[in-house]
Amino acid sequence: MTGTVTPETLEKADSLLKDFVKSFNRLYGDESMFYNVHLCTHLAGCVRSWGPLWSYSAFAFESGNGDLLKLNAGTRGVSSQICLKYYRMVRSVEDYLEQNIHVAVSPEVMDFCSSVLAFKYAEKSEAFDSGMKSFTSDVVRTTDAGERHLLVESGFEPVTEVNTFNRILKDGNIYCCAVYSKPVVFNDTCVRLQDDSYAIIQKIFKVKETSELRFFTNIIRVASVEHPAPHIKICSQEMYEPLEIRKMCDVKTKCLLLNVDKVTYVCDFPNFFEMH
Repeated sequence: MTGTVTPETLEKADSLLKDFVKSFNRLYGDESMFYNVHLCTHLAGCVRSWGPLWSYSAFAFESGNGDLLKLNAGTRGVSSQICLKYYRMVRSVEDYLEQNIHVAVSPEVMDFCSSVLAFKYAEKSEAFDSGMKSFTSDVVRTTDAGERHLLVESGFEPVTEVNTFNRILKDGNIYCCAVYSKPVVFNDTCVRLQDDSYAIIQKIFKVKETSELRFFTNIIRVASVEHPAPHIKICSQEMYEPLEIRKMCDVKTKCLLLNVDKVTYVCDFPNFFEMH
């Protein structure tokens, strides 16, 4: 993967991909020529139109196809059912926004638009500053000596317990802490902060009698060697800084932590849709 694609490289890749599709058909027959194989012949055209493949995604459109299928409630007139229900849904959204566009955006409008965009909040969630919400009830956990020392350094009175949270919704993204014990499909503990440093969320918490969310974290050390792809950073061998405390409002976005051939990489998502 590279940050740029030359016309020569693109033409060569296009030729090789088309040869691959022709050979695939000859080797495995027409019955193996699925749609995904045919799509290989369009990859070069996608790069010509929109740039390197890592800079955009088709996942949102594939997800939209699934949503359209859910509009079908019977075996007759499938296309008519989908078109009619989709039209009604779009018109209801447009009518609602037209009626409210002249006023300041209210929480009701935000909640409505969020539900249309599939950012579904937990029904029983606790709200915090900056519009953040928790998906689970808080759990009181005992702090260890290192955590208590950091809390005192941050200006708090010595405390032996804090209220912790497993998952937090912030700006449409779900963030998990490393101590989240339930099995999850995605690791949402790696984040990019407002100062453009990278960090691991070890424990999300708030001190009693306060409303501001904070988290214990280890900042990730990034090596000076640059990766060809601009959204990928190579981590140092001594990967983590000592534990410290940051505010949840300092979190900028989600990242991905990968380990390949004994080398660890921290990756920014190239676009918004790859995060979901």
